[in-house]
Amino acid sequence: EDLRMRPTWCHSVLQKRVNMSSKSRSTYNEDLALRMNDSMRDKSFGSRWVSSPQSAVQMTWALISCLLISWDLLTIPMEVFDDEDFTNFLRYVSFGSLSFWLLDMPLHFVFGVQRGGIVELRPQVLCKVYLRTWFPVDFLIISIDIAVILMEAFVDRSVGGALRSMRFLRSLRALRLIRLLRVAKLQRELSLLANRFLSTYVFMVMRIVAALM
Repeated sequence: EDLRMRPTWCHSVLQKRVNMSSKSRSTYNEDLALRMNDSMRDKSFGSRWVSSPQSAVQMTWALISCLLISWDLLTIPMEVFDDEDFTNFLRYVSFGSLSFWLLDMPLHFVFGVQRGGIVELRPQVLCKVYLRTWFPVDFLIISIDIAVILMEAFVDRSVGGALRSMRFLRSLRALRLIRLLRVAKLQRELSLLANRFLSTYVFMVMRIVAALM
């Protein structure tokens, strides 16, 4: 026997559609379509460059991001020690890290994201999402990194090393603590990797355990 909606239910749905404005009705129809489709694309020129969250490019990028964030967690607190060789090594690593994060900012416009069970691949939407979420933080961190690198170069070349006091250098390096704001990204990147390489059940268990902890 065929399943049919009761008359009262049909009337409720039809009344809702009638009361909607044209804009709300199009949004309502789009939401219904989103439930039936796995991803959202458009026909813009930039959509051809957007990669899925499960693509090899995004997986590799997420892995490098996790390594760099973990590196900052381990090494930034150690910069308070006056070990010149170790500090110089960290400085060279920071150049590579800065280059990576500079490239990471525009890549957010072509890296698809998963939102509410829907894979978002539309460049305009990705741009809005990034500008409203991580762009201010990324811009602040990168600006401070560049300022610190330039100031350290100026201090190194100062006449007679008048500015090379340990207290000044410690204060300068303390500005790098702002990088630890990226720790909030670590969970997102790890979730992306876990969703790709772990089974659904294992991933759900990990999320539950993380929430309980």
